[in-house]
Amino acid sequence: MTKPHSRRLLASAVVAGAVAAQIIGTGPAVAAPKSAVTAAEMSDRPGKTQGLLFAPRCRSQTNSYIVCFTIGQEGAGQFFDVHIGIDVTMSRQDAQNIIDAPGQEFSATLYGEDPLFDDTLKTIRLTSSWAWEGGLSAEFDSVVTAELLDEDSTDPTDEIFARVNLRIPSTGQTRPFRTNNINEPFHLYR
Repeated sequence: MTKPHSRRLLASAVVAGAVAAQIIGTGPAVAAPKSAVTAAEMSDRPGKTQGLLFAPRCRSQTNSYIVCFTIGQEGAGQFFDVHIGIDVTMSRQDAQNIIDAPGQEFSATLYGEDPLFDDTLKTIRLTSSWAWEGGLSAEFDSVVTAELLDEDSTDPTDEIFARVNLRIPSTGQTRPFRTNNINEPFHLYR
């Protein structure tokens, strides 16, 4: 299932499982998606995410999709890299048809989870998408501040998640995917 010439998908379950278990104690690693990046490769990014890395378990459905989400601190400052990656299972031709259709195939938004309604925090920019033998993949990246991530003034812990929408041009429908939460007191990094 591994693509031989894949782009890096920081949405890796390796990062989201093993690193999260080491840094924030969320549990064991799960199987890596199609184009995983190791924690060592993540730390080699010059000037990026040299501080903490928050990575919940990837969310997946067997033979359907895997969506992963990380927030990494840039150095020891108040800036954080948000990264979302998704692999959706389909034929290469269906994936290419989605990419070739007019308009943007994917969109992603960062949210703060709350009991009554979820706060929309920021749209995350699509940085790449590609078709491959097993489906359609995409990555999203943005730099945000701790102030933006500190979405919950009444609770010391912020619950941050992302929602990715895939537009299916042949049906006119949108298929939503939700990441797991990153639960962290981001007010401490302001």
